[in-house]
Amino acid sequence: MILVPRSYCVIIHFCSVGVRIGEMLDKRYTVYGYTGHGVFSNVVRGRDQARASTEVAIKIIRNNEMM
Repeated sequence: MILVPRSYCVIIHFCSVGVRIGEMLDKRYTVYGYTGHGVFSNVVRGRDQARASTEVAIKIIRNNEMM
């Protein structure tokens, strides 16, 4: 398990495609690393540009028609 100091979790909208390092999500979060994945979601590490580049853990829920 990788812990990001002083982080908080952000749930992003359903996503049908993967994210890339350096990608900006919701015009706010910059992805800089991968943390883990599961059946229905992935977790990536990012920086919140609206909060002085605070490190965050971002949970991305997969868009799956079967869910």
